[in-house]
Amino acid sequence: MDGKSHLATGVVFAGMGLLVTDAPLQTSAIPLIVGGFSGLVPDLDHSNSTLTKRLSVPFKMLISLAISIATLYFSSQLYMTNNAIWIYWGVVILGVILLTLMFLLKPKLVLLITGIILVVVGLVLKEQFISLILFGVYVMIASHLKHRGLTHSLYFLIFWSLISFFAQRETGLSGIWLAGTLGYLSHLLTDDWFTKTKVKWLKPKEFKCLYKK
Repeated sequence: MDGKSHLATGVVFAGMGLLVTDAPLQTSAIPLIVGGFSGLVPDLDHSNSTLTKRLSVPFKMLISLAISIATLYFSSQLYMTNNAIWIYWGVVILGVILLTLMFLLKPKLVLLITGIILVVVGLVLKEQFISLILFGVYVMIASHLKHRGLTHSLYFLIFWSLISFFAQRETGLSGIWLAGTLGYLSHLLTDDWFTKTKVKWLKPKEFKCLYKK
């Protein structure tokens, strides 16, 4: 299934959950967004998935912008120092090299960097956001997994449910946990029902060496 289908089913599953629990309509918008987002999350293990592209491109641009600003700042400071011309050119060349590398990076490597940044941000915030830290860990792990492997299993469904639980507790928004869990579950169920490659709920590809005869 494509990204639009998973997005739609994530929203539908989240909406059904909110209806069953009689959640107030005026506070349902964010949980529905979370449900749609969660419906896309399992495919972070695929370099061409909708969410991988949506996350990697903006972060690549942000990191490139940060490198550009840092290069301009330090080079301008060094340029005014007559005795540091060679350092000035070194900084400029280094900045150009880093920018070039950023544009050559594959989406999964950008996701890895994104995950690291999310973890660091979650740790340095005045009030640590466990959900942000765990999401960063999820992104780092998912970026280096086989497609339809561990992210498409009961284990990562539980992991995402835990992230959603902390997100709800830290934001104070009701319905986040249920919407996140159901949105993620919708992805696994639709992949299992409507695609030839069935979901290995308890035996993902990464565990193959453990149960291979």
